[in-house]
Amino acid sequence: MSEHRTPAIRLEGVGKMYKIFASRGANLKDALGLPSIHHERFTEFWAVRGIDFELFPGERLGIIGRNGAGKSTILKLLTENLVPTEGLVEVHGQVQALMDTGGGLHPEFTGEENIDAALTFLGLPRSRIAEAREDIAEFTELGRFLSQPFKTYSLGMQARLGFAIATTVRPEILIIDEVLGAGDAYFFSKSAARMRDLLDSGAAVILVSHALDQITRFCDKTLWLDRGRIVMRGETVDVVKSYEKFIRELDDRRLRAKNRKTRLQVYDGFERDSYTDHFTVSFAASNALEISQVSLIQDGETEDDISVGSAQDAGTNQSSYIIIDGSSWSGPVTEDGVFYRRIEHQGGAARETDATAQAIFYAWFIYPDSTYAIDVTYRLELGSAKIGFGRSGRIDVVVPLEQSSDWQTTRIVLVESVEEPLHSNHEHRSDDAAEVTAEQTEQRAVSGRRLSRWEGIGTLRMENVSLLDQDGQEQTTFQLGQPMSIALDVVASKTGRFTVIPAALIFRLDGIVVTRHVSGEVTLDLSDGERVPARLDLGPLELGNGTYVLSLGLYRTIDIDDIAPSEFYDYFDKSYEFKVVGSPALHNELVRHPGEWSVAGTPSEQLRARDSVSLR
Repeated sequence: MSEHRTPAIRLEGVGKMYKIFASRGANLKDALGLPSIHHERFTEFWAVRGIDFELFPGERLGIIGRNGAGKSTILKLLTENLVPTEGLVEVHGQVQALMDTGGGLHPEFTGEENIDAALTFLGLPRSRIAEAREDIAEFTELGRFLSQPFKTYSLGMQARLGFAIATTVRPEILIIDEVLGAGDAYFFSKSAARMRDLLDSGAAVILVSHALDQITRFCDKTLWLDRGRIVMRGETVDVVKSYEKFIRELDDRRLRAKNRKTRLQVYDGFERDSYTDHFTVSFAASNALEISQVSLIQDGETEDDISVGSAQDAGTNQSSYIIIDGSSWSGPVTEDGVFYRRIEHQGGAARETDATAQAIFYAWFIYPDSTYAIDVTYRLELGSAKIGFGRSGRIDVVVPLEQSSDWQTTRIVLVESVEEPLHSNHEHRSDDAAEVTAEQTEQRAVSGRRLSRWEGIGTLRMENVSLLDQDGQEQTTFQLGQPMSIALDVVASKTGRFTVIPAALIFRLDGIVVTRHVSGEVTLDLSDGERVPARLDLGPLELGNGTYVLSLGLYRTIDIDDIAPSEFYDYFDKSYEFKVVGSPALHNELVRHPGEWSVAGTPSEQLRARDSVSLR
């Protein structure tokens, strides 16, 4: 049992904090360990905090997470490039770290010179270096390139040589950071066999990678990091599935917001892909108000949260954070495993005015039909306190807090649903209109901030375009095999009888047409302003992983067998994005075209079952 063995690596309550001063000079003095002439205030930035895990010989641990999650910080702590601010780091055994394609190899040395220098540095006896050199040459298959300078190698070739050197010595602990992603599929297969040999020898392996297929293939257990703390740990398949779901939800939020902004036609191209609004949470307290968690809630579901006092709670590169400058936030505090900060006057002395602090939640888009709230976990033993909540820097609702010596959570709801998506950067935005009318669209055409729309005859228009899942819910990130539909309203701008042919085209981002869907002709009798629904059901998606863009048209005449000009009422050109995920690593094809094998003596049903298991 593992509890009777000595772990190769053990981290307990590990945190790494950096002091961020207001001036470069003060930051430099702190880095050099020099005393400051004046006592300068600094901000504590915790890159990671509360990290605990053990890794035993022969085990393979994957570490995954978004950029900035703290993965590299943990690796630097394990390789003693950084010293932890708090907690315990224990490493038992020889560590070999491969944290870039160069692996510490000299760019001017030849491959052979780098091999000799690296193996000598790693302590390999001269008697074994010649044998190891042959092994490396055979594994890398670099041939004559080994006599050429390392700087002339491609990234894949550099990865081969660095990996081969690092694994030749058979270290007790091997740490690999993203290197395998630089190689090709052939190199990846050879690396897998070499790593299996390492594990059979009893080595402990840590693999950090954004390539989840590599994590799934190589690692028994996996840690998921986000904002400097562990979100989940456990069996690799379970952790990777949860992480993929999290990433899909983030992508879906971004693309849904982008499509909604595109429909409103007041956002330029940069804004459609950016956070354009925010919620403000304000705190005021006569005495010490302790805050451990603040969460943004949309329609009853958690949209974002800040673990106050934990790692990266004040990181301005995040979508939500507390504001330290000019505030009354204390430094981070931990008590019985709970991280928090106090809101109090400096020095702890009571004053006539309240101590104040703020937190920010950025949003891709504020939906007019959603209800927003915040959950705040707090403790207030003495005095009074209140919390304000609002949009875009203003406070719409203020709620007093009850005293409590225990941690408790209170929910504060914006009294009414948001009436409109705020967009203060555009003065021409009407404050009492949630949707943009056709007249407003024409007025705004001169601004250049238009939907990618081609004006046709104009007597019919498309509005309220949505991408829907099988339950009719708006969605923009779809799983392979998941049903998808495109819904829109056809709106008449005058009374009459109209011949209509709806059409949809799906493109790759490079402009290649993936699939085209042209309807049969339909006749509509409509009054001015009347609208009717239209819908394209695509059924289970058979598209490969990737991002796609959608064009939609309402035609009066079109003939796909004739190059004669078509006549259209309205057309959106590559204006709506969606994403497809879920194809296995070895299936990177663009389209999963349906088909059935038949082989003598094998029932077709059995062959289809095998295909569905291996490909899906």
